[in-house]
Amino acid sequence: MTKSAYGDYFELAKRREPLSVAAELLWQLLPPLTFATEALVIAGAMIPATDLGGDAFDYGVDQQHAGVAIFDGLGHGLDAGLLATAAVAAYRNSRRRGLDLADAATRVGETIEEHFDPTRFVTGILATLDLQSGLFAWTTAGHPAPLLIRQHCVVKHLDPDNGLPFGVGPASDVFEEQLEPGDRILLYTDGVTEARAANGELFELEVLVDLVTRTAGDDPPPEAMRRLMHAIE
Repeated sequence: MTKSAYGDYFELAKRREPLSVAAELLWQLLPPLTFATEALVIAGAMIPATDLGGDAFDYGVDQQHAGVAIFDGLGHGLDAGLLATAAVAAYRNSRRRGLDLADAATRVGETIEEHFDPTRFVTGILATLDLQSGLFAWTTAGHPAPLLIRQHCVVKHLDPDNGLPFGVGPASDVFEEQLEPGDRILLYTDGVTEARAANGELFELEVLVDLVTRTAGDDPPPEAMRRLMHAIE
C-alpha cells in the first residue's frame, strides 16, 4: 500500500484484465475495501472490477464516530464516474470540515448542481454511527434503502423517506435507528436490484433479501460480503 503510490509495478501485478478509464478513476478514488477495529468493521465490494460505472463509496472513522457514504452517478462509463468523483470529494470535504449530515448532504447536492448539467444527478446515502451508543443516523438522496441485518436476518428496510437525488433537490431528513451489538447495515446500489438474468428477469430487492438471509452467518463482514457477491452473481 505504501509503495503503490510511487509506480505501477504492484498495480499491474494484480490486474488480470485491462481497466476502463472510468474504473481507473474510481479505483484510485475508493478507500480500502476493508476497515476493522474492535468496535466496527466496514467491508465493500465492486463488480465488475474492470469496468466500473458511477458507483462509489467512502468512509472515515475517528474515536467517536464512523461516517459512511455510498453514491451512484447517473449513466455509465466516464461521465457517471466523474459525477461519483465529485460527490465523494464533496462528501469528504464536508466530513473533514465537521459538517453534520444535513449540511453535508446540502453541500454534495450544491456541488453537483454547480458543476454539471441540470439533467445530471447522483443518488446516495450519507450516514454516521456513534461508536459508543450504536446510534445509526442517515439521510437518503433518491437511493435504495439500507437493510438492517440482525441475527442473520433482514429485519428492517431503513426507508422512511428516499428524498431527491443530489443535484435535483434536497435530500431527505436525517433519520435514526438504534443498533444492537452484532447488527449489520447493508448499503447497495441499483446495480444489484436492477440487474437482469440471462432470461431478462429482474434481480429485485426480494431476491437480495433472500440471498442475504441465506448467506448471512457468523463470518466476518469481509467474508460475508464475498459470499454475498458470489451468490448475487
